[in-house]
Amino acid sequence: MIAEARRLLAFGMRFVEGILHPGRISFLVLFVTDRCNAQCPYCFNTFLPHLSPSTRQDAASLLSLDEYARIAGNLNPLFQVVLSGGEPFLRDDVDAIVETFYERAGTRLFSIPTNGSLPDRAARKLERMAASCPLATFNLIVSLDALGSKHDALRRLPGGFEKALSLCRAALKLRPSRGNVNLVVTTAVSDDNLGEVGALQSFLRRALPPKGWHHNIQYDQRLGSRRADVSRLQEKARDGKTNPDGAPGGLWERFVSRWYVRRINDIILDQLAQDRMIYRCVGGRKIGVVMPDGGAYPCEPFVFEPDYRRFPRRNLRDFGYDFKRLRREPGYLRMMEFIEQGRCRACPWSCAATASMSYEWRNWPLWLRGPAASS
Repeated sequence: MIAEARRLLAFGMRFVEGILHPGRISFLVLFVTDRCNAQCPYCFNTFLPHLSPSTRQDAASLLSLDEYARIAGNLNPLFQVVLSGGEPFLRDDVDAIVETFYERAGTRLFSIPTNGSLPDRAARKLERMAASCPLATFNLIVSLDALGSKHDALRRLPGGFEKALSLCRAALKLRPSRGNVNLVVTTAVSDDNLGEVGALQSFLRRALPPKGWHHNIQYDQRLGSRRADVSRLQEKARDGKTNPDGAPGGLWERFVSRWYVRRINDIILDQLAQDRMIYRCVGGRKIGVVMPDGGAYPCEPFVFEPDYRRFPRRNLRDFGYDFKRLRREPGYLRMMEFIEQGRCRACPWSCAATASMSYEWRNWPLWLRGPAASS
């Protein structure tokens, strides 16, 4: 109980600190590897340069642990880090990277999305991280897009469903001894699996304990692709709000699943329908993205969207691993102005929506509004 209270206090203090320092990065996405053992055709990360077959990085070009330590030291205090890839658990020192940001940047929230294909390694790394960073909270985000062989076919990952389910159960077993571990099951919805989400929700409700996890439905996030029709996604979102199997039974999990996540999805769907930004984005101001080779961006879509290719690419290595120096560079300032003027296209990136709704007080009234009439 005392450990949990200390962790909640540390979590709250870092979060408030992030709000009170509007010019400081509070949400950092680290692409720690360019390797992935899945081949999901709907993964928007495949548009990022480090996952393109023509521009794959050699091992020597990737950021080292010492370089991550320099980045962390220049960002203290930093509230949240997301470790992505590729598949982040394919990087052997992913746990050491976490410990580095915990110690040098004071990070108190770590989110790790994974395809769940390495359950033994992931569970072992997760337990070590949770033990060595007791004041931090860990969100393990495991992807499950459909039931059984359908999931495996969608991700082109044989045996992927059973392995991911095994990792979910292993993460939940850690909770009694490591109370700082949370499980998020996330489903990427597109035309390929739109009609199968309900069956997956019902299965998960039966297969997993009623508390300690929640289900996040994530819509097709590739800007410009529109692979899933917006009106169909909106219809599915409305169905999910009345589906009793759509969320597990714990009070906190119900709050996260049935209000927080769904409100973010409402905002994203409204933006897609209106084809414009409806919130003030904090990309580049509160959000930072670092590629495996040190490339730095205000958000992920900036890497591949045609509207943003006018802006030159930058590498943190050229700025002493310091975002503060990078953000004083004239070209980066022009990019920031582009974002703050709302000239981005309708953005379906849920991380940007979540960070912007949390760290920008002028967005807070949107929490209280319902979906637009068009939805």
